[in-house]
Amino acid sequence: MDAAGATAHDQAEGLPPPKTLVDWALQILDTADPDEKARLGDVAATQWLRGAILLPYDPAQSPRAPPDRPARSDAVRLLPPSRMPKLGKGGSAQSRLAMLHSLAHTESWAVDLSWHIVARFCAQLRMPREFFDDFARVAQDEGRHFVVLSVRLRELGSHYGALPAHDATGCGTRP
Repeated sequence: MDAAGATAHDQAEGLPPPKTLVDWALQILDTADPDEKARLGDVAATQWLRGAILLPYDPAQSPRAPPDRPARSDAVRLLPPSRMPKLGKGGSAQSRLAMLHSLAHTESWAVDLSWHIVARFCAQLRMPREFFDDFARVAQDEGRHFVVLSVRLRELGSHYGALPAHDATGCGTRP
């Protein structure tokens, strides 16, 4: 990422870097790779909280609606909750991996939900800066939780996406 905040992908596509926090939120929601999503969220939150991103949204522009569903990696096979295998009680290495995978999936969705709130509600409702601060921090924390779990899965010889994950969505997103 360059000093202006453009990703390598943006530079290759000739896209300008995001200018507002909502622009960042939309880019994060459009990013399928969960590790990149967490990284971008950390960059956006850090820049916002340090004051490097000056505007939460551009009041001169009509807000773009976030996607109905955030981008998801094809590497993660999503199943309806009723078809999910049982996690077990943690007594075996496989059930512990399943629990870690489930937690990583939950954190991945939490990243999306936090940025979704920023993108969907903040511009329309003209929320105060503190609202943006809080959700930037939440999104950053959830991204850090995902990264820790993802790293741990790799340490154990697995990875996020090795097991199926539930396709239940939270508030603000539609299946």
